Amino acid sequence: MALTLKKFQVLNFRNVHDSGWVDVEQLTAFIGPNESGKSNLCEALFRLNPYDKQTSFDIDFDWPVDLWEKKSKDAEAVRALFELTDAQRDEYVEAARLPADAEGKRPPKPKASTEIIVGRKYDGHFTADYNLTGGHDTKAAWQWILKNLPSFVYVDDYGASGTQVELDQLATKIREKGWNSLSPEEQTIKIILDLAKIGIDDFLKKGESSAGRTLRTFDKKHASAYLSRKFSDLWKQRKVDFDIEIDNTTLNVLVRDEGLHMPVPLKRRSTGFRWYVAFAWRFTHATQGDFSGTVLLLEEPGIHLHPAAQADLLRLFQDLSVSNQIIYTTHLPSLIDPAFPERIRIVELKDHHTNVTRGLVTRARSPMMVIEASLGLSPEMSGLLGNRRTLIVEGQDDATILRKLSGLFEAAGKPFIPDNVFLWAAQGASKAPMYAGFILGHEWKG
Repeated sequence: MALTLKKFQVLNFRNVHDSGWVDVEQLTAFIGPNESGKSNLCEALFRLNPYDKQTSFDIDFDWPVDLWEKKSKDAEAVRALFELTDAQRDEYVEAARLPADAEGKRPPKPKASTEIIVGRKYDGHFTADYNLTGGHDTKAAWQWILKNLPSFVYVDDYGASGTQVELDQLATKIREKGWNSLSPEEQTIKIILDLAKIGIDDFLKKGESSAGRTLRTFDKKHASAYLSRKFSDLWKQRKVDFDIEIDNTTLNVLVRDEGLHMPVPLKRRSTGFRWYVAFAWRFTHATQGDFSGTVLLLEEPGIHLHPAAQADLLRLFQDLSVSNQIIYTTHLPSLIDPAFPERIRIVELKDHHTNVTRGLVTRARSPMMVIEASLGLSPEMSGLLGNRRTLIVEGQDDATILRKLSGLFEAAGKPFIPDNVFLWAAQGASKAPMYAGFILGHEWKG
């Protein structure tokens, strides 16, 4: 089981001078206006331990322009605090224990806390606070940490355009310039081949003979079946199958809906579907198909999906968060669950630099619009509620019944709900905490 991320800090990365420690849950939502630094936080954290093991910092692009004179490859760009379970701590201590001496006697075990801090510098080197006391084998301790460090997966909105790719050109680009030179689309194609355990050079070579092309056909069928099966675990809208097609050196990804015999190119599918494809394949690749032990960093997930699909996506996140941690940026009220206000982090600019707040209240209008919309609160109502006493009830039916009873009581000359009390219907009792937190944060009268 991978270590659990509890909080992280980004330093000297684009418009983030110092984010401070940002604590995270199993499922955490970053909301805030455009250009506030949400993506920068995710991209920096991704580089701590990227699943591809190749994505790195580019100091000439990533260093803050207003700190240019302090630019240093030895500077730490990100650090994260991980929490160990008791079982993990025991295993960690045993791994870090010094070997036996010449007489076969082993020194006592070191003592460890339940926290480890791992960082990464611009030059790619790791830093670590082992939190070990007593004699210990630092190299062995680090190897244990590295083995148990979760992989970080970052998916933005443009990971699978569906355009065709020339494999010979892709192979040359990888060989000469490396993974970092690839576009998200090219990386996705490389991931497809990796999932099918297909080397590009080997694939191209097989295309030079009839026997090789026959073997390549089996490879394609295997890749298509595997990708289709794994995608079905994550996409619940309807059953689809993928066909990986190779014509000479040209690779195309085709999609076939259940009940339809003719596949269509991936590029002809919706943007939302193509985002989901990129997410599913990268996640599958990072976890070797196990769907566990990662930190998923998702950029505006579901923005192109139908509201019903957005609701399915949030439920999928809830399921995946049992064995993964998910951090996502969003402007969608449908991806904010009022039952879990503790998941929200507000990201905004202060003095032109990124600031992160845990809570439901900020002076900035953009993030508040997302929170208010998730609570069913219109801009006109916010002022109204602020000048009245607010009574939170479980649902709309409860509000309707109470209003009717209040009217009957008033007509009968009995105590009733006065006009200065606003009945605010929550989305069920489990979601009431977010409504209450919103009221308390705004210092409204309950």
